[in-house]
Amino acid sequence: MTAAQIRHLEELSNGGPLDIKADRKNMGAGKMRYPSEKKGFCHISLQSKVFTEGGRKIYQTYNESPVTIQLGVGMAMPGLDKGLKGMCTEELRKLQVPYRLSRKAKSKVWKHIPNDEHWLTFNLEMLSVEPYTHSRQFKFLDVDGKGKLTEAVLLKWLGKMKQYGKSWKNEDIDDISAVKYYVKYFDINGDGIVDEKEFIRVMERDQATMDQSKSNAKGRKRDPGVAWILDFNNDGIASYTPLPIEITASEVRSPVETFTEMMIYTAHLLCLVLILFHCAVGENKDNTDDNRTGNRQPAVGNLNPNTNPKPDAPKTLGGSISINTIEEHKTSSNHSEEPPTVAPTNPTAPSVPRPPKFTVGSFFSKFIFNVS
Repeated sequence: MTAAQIRHLEELSNGGPLDIKADRKNMGAGKMRYPSEKKGFCHISLQSKVFTEGGRKIYQTYNESPVTIQLGVGMAMPGLDKGLKGMCTEELRKLQVPYRLSRKAKSKVWKHIPNDEHWLTFNLEMLSVEPYTHSRQFKFLDVDGKGKLTEAVLLKWLGKMKQYGKSWKNEDIDDISAVKYYVKYFDINGDGIVDEKEFIRVMERDQATMDQSKSNAKGRKRDPGVAWILDFNNDGIASYTPLPIEITASEVRSPVETFTEMMIYTAHLLCLVLILFHCAVGENKDNTDDNRTGNRQPAVGNLNPNTNPKPDAPKTLGGSISINTIEEHKTSSNHSEEPPTVAPTNPTAPSVPRPPKFTVGSFFSKFIFNVS
């Protein structure tokens, strides 16, 4: 027979779902007890030993620091949270939790307690019990101890709650958007910081509205933590749907999105710098070519043999002595040298048009007009 079949038979014999079994060992010396469910949300500190149904010890907190939690907000498994109610300081209690009330989310604090046991037995020792007050709740949220609640402080608090397995029941709720809305909800003077006076004033206002409404709505009680903002009509019951626009719409981008946008912006900026550099280099090269062309000497003649006129044949004066020979003799006798005659260029040769000068201004003007 499987464990599930055994649990089913026990529930049939019990006449309903199995519930916790509490055995009080001593009343303790303290007078502070867990208040009624109307107030609720005590802060407690305890030590415990955990045993399986067969009596094998699987975990204890005496070798570590005591566990400090707030009751009624999901920081412990349902059976343990229910069994701690009514305890006073220094009280010892034996608590048996059935399978259906020992289910819990993954967490760092409760990771040593198994989820598949038919019954779990807790030997509990209550160290301290503090009743709920708005001032005590503010100090609980202020994990930095600086007397103010900011978005960064509340994000740290949410991270700390995840160590106890506490998380949003609705996966669509984002931590960053939630704390942003929370600060706006409690920030009376609009400075982006919630101090203790502002916190107490808003909590008392909402509590008065809840007491006046006297709603009979059923559901999970309003959580005095960051989830306080999920009670949209102040009836004392948390509503996870529908969510307000401020929470569902991500007004604050995540670090990954911000980094991605920054990288894209940087890439566009680098491309623009490279284009400007390329244009500047091209313009400088054109100016250099123009300067070289202006200082160049004119070409001597036309080097194309097909277009140059052929020289006339030398003329002779009745003998073997030509006119050219006489002219060379005069030149050598006078010891003077005349500069060479520059042949004219071919007037029929086509002229090649020079391309227009490329400048940065012309490039961007063409680019802007083309885009527009």
